[in-house]
Amino acid sequence: MSITEIEAAIESLPKSEFHSLMNWLDDFRERMWDEQIEADVEAGKLDEIIAQAKRDSESGLGTPL
Repeated sequence: MSITEIEAAIESLPKSEFHSLMNWLDDFRERMWDEQIEADVEAGKLDEIIAQAKRDSESGLGTPL
């Protein structure tokens, strides 16, 4: 199925189904984001950012939540 076909199918959806699709897409996007963050953490891609945040916090540069 092409993007053009998918777009046409979405445009033809009743509003209730369109809203259900949007909710599903939001959830799907969030799951993909979570998976990417987890993969980046496991690969060590965030190590330096995490270390800098810890140093900043220990130096009093952070604001308590």
